[in-house]
Amino acid sequence: MAAVQGTARSTDGWASHAISVASRLGRAVQNISSKIYSELQPKAESLGKAFKVQDWTIPIFSEEVVRGNVVFVLSLLLRRLDSLLRSAAGLGGWQVVSSSPARGKVRVVESLMSVQGQRFAEPTVLVTDGVSGNEDIPEGVTAVLTTATLDLVSHAAVRARNVGILCATCFDAEPYAALKKSDGQ
Repeated sequence: MAAVQGTARSTDGWASHAISVASRLGRAVQNISSKIYSELQPKAESLGKAFKVQDWTIPIFSEEVVRGNVVFVLSLLLRRLDSLLRSAAGLGGWQVVSSSPARGKVRVVESLMSVQGQRFAEPTVLVTDGVSGNEDIPEGVTAVLTTATLDLVSHAAVRARNVGILCATCFDAEPYAALKKSDGQ
């Protein structure tokens, strides 16, 4: 942080310094949210079954606790800051929300919500303009690539990290258009 504060905005390096700090904060947000989830979810499952709550509430309980934490506010700020700093630093157009190897048939969909409840028989890479962050990632999906900027602690981001699914936002129109053209491949 001191490196960012000590660098004038008119110099070439300030945006690179700022994005490195923001990236480090983003990783901290991911680590904190993953730790909260992993520590709380087994207890939520045990208590949920004991109290006979509706099954659909059990998987999202810990995710909602994460979203009620101060790290959620930080993730909102980082989401907005990321695209601004990337532009100022002249960096590439990708923000990786959940890193994991992925392969499969590319399927372009209107939104992640439009495929809720579906199961894909073969490994599938979803390319979609619409991800709100509240959706579940369907079974069989190995990656979600989007132009939507996701909160690092959104339901979709936490779920992607917990089950090992690649989730990334593309801010660059050309590679994203190329991905969309590969529908069905």
